[in-house]
Amino acid sequence: MIIFPATTPLWLQRMYLVIRHQQTNVQHLLVKLNNIFKKKSEIILTYLEKYSKDIKSKLSYCILSNKGVELVKVSANGDTRRIEELIKRTNVDVNGIFAGHTPLQAAAQNGHLDIIRLLIQHDVNLEIEDKDGDRAVHHAAFGDEAEVLELLAKSSVDLNARNKRRQTALHIGVCKGHFDVCKTLLSNGAHPGIQDSDGDTPLHDAISKRRDDLIIILLEYNADVATCNNNGFNSIHHAALRGNSS
Repeated sequence: MIIFPATTPLWLQRMYLVIRHQQTNVQHLLVKLNNIFKKKSEIILTYLEKYSKDIKSKLSYCILSNKGVELVKVSANGDTRRIEELIKRTNVDVNGIFAGHTPLQAAAQNGHLDIIRLLIQHDVNLEIEDKDGDRAVHHAAFGDEAEVLELLAKSSVDLNARNKRRQTALHIGVCKGHFDVCKTLLSNGAHPGIQDSDGDTPLHDAISKRRDDLIIILLEYNADVATCNNNGFNSIHHAALRGNSS
């Protein structure tokens, strides 16, 4: 039988007993107690340290996971001050994947340059993939964030990295119609002729989207019109098929 100190809150006693007897998953329990947990995480650890190092370890992990989720959220929202606090006050992994994304990916897609610089200062991994294989460069292309791509390029990121559909950031920029993104990628050395899982190059995609401005800039950077996709069509065939006379 466990004797708790008289000052131990009832909710804390119950939490401890539930975890000890493994009646529920720790993470699930803490989600339920989210509001209390955020305010009293240090109190929880202080009490439980007296009873179980194992439980303290589990709860510490959950605190860090909770902070990690917050790190991704504030990276997406652009809260630089809060990012600095989280990194300084906790052992949060800046490379951790929370809610499916890393803090860098969230910041890249939303154009938060200051946060990206801060993460780079803390040795963030620029090449981590999400569940779709997208990296920070892909997320920046999705978000139409040319300045982010310029910063990432200067940090020696792989501009030709492919996701699970074998698409580069340039494929995404073209498909989304983001001219400045495409121009930034090409001017920083992105290859204009990489093929995706369908065999399509960015030039094929530009033709499909009927974007003459993107076709012109891809050709200026020596995109190969002779490359055939999986259907055997090169860019000229593709243009004819799409009724594009340009």
